[in-house]
Amino acid sequence: MKILKLILHFAVGALVGIGLGYLLGATGWATEVLDRVGRVELGPNHFALFLAGVPALVFLLVLIHELGHLTGGWFAGFRAYLLLVGPLRVERVRERWTVGLNPRIATWGGLAASAPDDARNLRGRMALYAVAGPGANLVTGGIVLTALVVAQGAFPPVVHAWMLAFTLGSLILGVLTLIPGQAAGMYTDGGRLLRLLRTGPELEGDLALIALTGLSLAGRRPREWPEALVDQALSLPPDSLMGVFARQVAYLRTLDLGDMEGAREYLDEALEHRDALGKAGGATIRLHGAFFYATHGGDTVRARELLDEARESPLEARHLRPMAEAAVRMAEGDEEGARAKLDEARLLTGSSMDRGSSGAEEEWLELLEKGVRR
Repeated sequence: MKILKLILHFAVGALVGIGLGYLLGATGWATEVLDRVGRVELGPNHFALFLAGVPALVFLLVLIHELGHLTGGWFAGFRAYLLLVGPLRVERVRERWTVGLNPRIATWGGLAASAPDDARNLRGRMALYAVAGPGANLVTGGIVLTALVVAQGAFPPVVHAWMLAFTLGSLILGVLTLIPGQAAGMYTDGGRLLRLLRTGPELEGDLALIALTGLSLAGRRPREWPEALVDQALSLPPDSLMGVFARQVAYLRTLDLGDMEGAREYLDEALEHRDALGKAGGATIRLHGAFFYATHGGDTVRARELLDEARESPLEARHLRPMAEAAVRMAEGDEEGARAKLDEARLLTGSSMDRGSSGAEEEWLELLEKGVRR
């Protein structure tokens, strides 16, 4: 099934590309633009220089896309939290911005995160946030193309070639990200926009999850999340990507309220449908499951299975894996190993951008630490 979905996504992308090519060719627009832009010929040295600049060009295209999202979020009244582009990581941690290296190569393709502080007109604001990334690529590509047309070959050959490549890359990235789809446990920009066009309970559930995410990032602990918003999110189908996220949110809130049986019910329902998240998105709920079954569920075997099943994912919070490992090792009687993982988890929890969830998890780690160090 996953292979069929992948083939379908490639097929849709190919059809869009063929359609654009046919449209531009049939109207003669592409030929006319190329005539005005001017064709460029590169010798061996110039071609080598052009190739040397391609990585920087790709970095720039992705940076523009992600900054477009953050800019759209700013206009929508969202608070920015994260920017990942290639090896660059810019993150808001406890109201302070940090700049460092991004060690997770799987996210070098770019990721930006902004969230609302309130639920006011959330549908329109989310649409602006989603469309701003592809829009930034298409607008900047259009500006560079206009400069090429106006200059009519006045730029040096290598610069001319870079500008042509930038224009083409901007068009491709802008159009492809607008195609509805799902990858690595997340929707594409087009997928987000398509979901926002719907009406009914599923739209309301999506908007509730977005609002809850904003509350958590702003520092509201799970037990403080409004019950009405959580119930609204739970209207999403349990076997859907967003539906599993909704059960994960309900699990965290219920656990933070001290209702272990209720937490187990939501956790089990999320785990039952964890494959809807894919390998990347499913790691988080598996790690939550490993922690719960090791500390509250009384099932060390189940906890170990979930931990081993949780392959490392670029989407998981950095403290969550050592936290789950500490709980499982403690349940298995490996106190020395549990201590090492506890220290690692506590260090990483303090640098988490999700202040709400991590606030609860810091408390859970303290309780776990008392059991290890008694």
